[in-house]
Amino acid sequence: MKQPETLFDNTLYLIGENDKSVRDSVMKIIRGKGHGISPEQFTILVILFYQDGITQTEIGTQLNRDKTTISRVLGRMIKNELITKTTDTGQKRENKIFITPKGMKIQQELIQATGPVYLQALKDIEEKDIEVANRVLRKIFQNMNGSKQ
Repeated sequence: MKQPETLFDNTLYLIGENDKSVRDSVMKIIRGKGHGISPEQFTILVILFYQDGITQTEIGTQLNRDKTTISRVLGRMIKNELITKTTDTGQKRENKIFITPKGMKIQQELIQATGPVYLQALKDIEEKDIEVANRVLRKIFQNMNGSKQ
């Protein structure tokens, strides 16, 4: 692998700057909606959009966060009636997380409001290039975290 010739040829720099730009744009929209949702809470709502009823452990794995952090964030979300937590009947030590009607309403509003950021970020990029980028980013994630996503 060759050394980047400029900062804008440095893949990790570009990943970081893109992450910051997207995160800032999304958080500006979320704050503007006035629900008091943190970035991690929004991410959990998005995870539940795709996988309602997954375990607390699975959420922690997907977010690459420790159990204490996830418990704290989920606790606030339960207090705000965004989610419910039930004990998995098959695994007594596992909790399944479900979105509440209130959480779903906020989830849908925020996903719809932040959708234009997704579209703006990927504007004029061909589908095949997005697929390659996703494959490369998943590989970088695996290299850095030793897990499969």
